[in-house]
Amino acid sequence: MSADQKDDESLPVEFGPAMQALPTDKQRRFVMALYDEEAPAKGDGLLIYAARAAGYGTATSTDKALSVMANRVVHDPRTRAAIAEYSHAVVRTLPPEAVKALKEVIRNPKHRDHMRAINAVIDRVDPVEHVVKVQDDRPPSLAATQEVLARIAELARRAGLPAPRPPIDAEYSVVEPGR
Repeated sequence: MSADQKDDESLPVEFGPAMQALPTDKQRRFVMALYDEEAPAKGDGLLIYAARAAGYGTATSTDKALSVMANRVVHDPRTRAAIAEYSHAVVRTLPPEAVKALKEVIRNPKHRDHMRAINAVIDRVDPVEHVVKVQDDRPPSLAATQEVLARIAELARRAGLPAPRPPIDAEYSVVEPGR
């Protein structure tokens, strides 16, 4: 077993299936390093940072060498799946920070998005309810019913389906509203 394949006690115990599918802890550390608070933005050396933080290369490895190593790791389909999985986990931990930031905007009436934040909260906490009532007051028509049934039979015949069964014959009466 190589040094990077042995278990690392500093890694979280519970990983999803994609993170578990990575063959080494070094790759898992690479994925997690992409989300470090001090990690630079993508395009500003994020992959090099993640490779270095995960333990790739040596103390004398150049950024170019780390870049090559990082690109090999990040383009592995297993790593891509692990990044997607880890992203979901990271996003799920953001609500406390998001709530704190939202509170700061709401508590500052001079903030340009003050009213937007208030409306967003109200829309989610007490959404406006719309009731749409569809009412057809036309009396049932035997002729219209026969036309609809004939059309259904014709479409079924064209589609090569068996003819629909005839409707159940029954007595009915129109009930007036309020009865």
